[in-house]
Amino acid sequence: MDDASVSIIWGTPCILDAQFVLFSQESGPKLTEIGFPVGAYSPKDGDEAEQQNRAVMRRLFAEGYKPDYQEQPALRKVGLDEIQVGLNGDPVEVFEKWPFPEIYEQRSTTATWYYFSALLQPGKNTISIHTHLQPSDVYCMTRKRVSYCIWTGGRWSGPIGHESVRLKFQDVISKDLICRVHPDSAKVNGKELVWDFQKIEPSGGEYDIDVEMLEPQAAKALEISREKFKKDPRDWQAGISLAQELFGLGMVKGNASFPPESLSPAEYLWLNTHITEKSERTRFQRFYRDDHHGRYFNATTEWTEDRVAMVQILADAGFCCEFEGVESVLEARQILEQILKDHPNEADAWSAYLANFWRFSFAAVGGPLPYESSFTRPQRVAIRSAFAHCPNDPRIKFWYVKMLHNLPVSFQEIPVVGGKVSSQRTQPSDP
Repeated sequence: MDDASVSIIWGTPCILDAQFVLFSQESGPKLTEIGFPVGAYSPKDGDEAEQQNRAVMRRLFAEGYKPDYQEQPALRKVGLDEIQVGLNGDPVEVFEKWPFPEIYEQRSTTATWYYFSALLQPGKNTISIHTHLQPSDVYCMTRKRVSYCIWTGGRWSGPIGHESVRLKFQDVISKDLICRVHPDSAKVNGKELVWDFQKIEPSGGEYDIDVEMLEPQAAKALEISREKFKKDPRDWQAGISLAQELFGLGMVKGNASFPPESLSPAEYLWLNTHITEKSERTRFQRFYRDDHHGRYFNATTEWTEDRVAMVQILADAGFCCEFEGVESVLEARQILEQILKDHPNEADAWSAYLANFWRFSFAAVGGPLPYESSFTRPQRVAIRSAFAHCPNDPRIKFWYVKMLHNLPVSFQEIPVVGGKVSSQRTQPSDP
């Protein structure tokens, strides 16, 4: 492949336009079947068991195995509203295959494969593709993931001479828009995120485009909130608004009531210091064991007596798990705690703090997921402090009464701040 030019215009779905220039060294026309994946397609998709299963199936198909339900791959003609492919300026028919037994590896991926027959002429050939690319959900409602596969281009003979990929947005890219980008050679050019590759031979996913980003509308709201609070750090209402935006960027399952499978040395040391009861600390040390490779793993994933007790032990220590988006959650916590230090009688700040306590404190009450939890020691301290400073605020009374009688808290009944639910972007969203 001599040249590839890819344009992805952000949207739900995105619009994908690509043009590929191929040179055929054949002396005459050659009919070739070409496949094009739309979406994330990694050569490492699936866990070890899945990889082994694929290896077995590839061997069986190579030996002539045919599934009972399908002797040959079924073909589905694809309409122009789904994908349009052109070869040297002429449209070609496009198909999907199912269950693609001869290329079993394509199962269990998030890509959709399209196929077409191309009569390649000697010398230069140009293939154009126009289709849609649906961003995938990540771990909160306002984060999305856009992926484009390049590694399959490495199956053509020789290196890819040049390939450019442009991810385009409606407005200039702000610092809050892009959360994670791969490859990191991308450059911001106004409204575009641009990759430019020269003479590459992809053998895996090293050149695959994978961007995790905020929805532009959410990024804009976050940018406005940041600027407003930065302009006047004494404006505590602006600080609360910014904290609300930041809290919504953390994974909803981040501090759920499941003891982490493993701890880093720093986490282990922190907990070993903050678990004050000797018997609890002994149980913690028995439960998490040094693997001598830089991690401390739990002794079992079964719900033994130790594991059940560990939920409350970690919770009462004020532990916060490492999870996707935790940096935003901790930034929001820091903002609110500073506001409460300066304005301890500010009920709006207390309400936002208590409504989102479950985000930064392990197994605390208040989250939207149906996990059993109870008021933790740090949470009780916070609620008592809030009630001491704002005893007449109905939102604070709500938490105090629930804690006093140890009553369950439904996420839907958590008090509101400024007319909106304090954790508005918290619906579970798995990758």
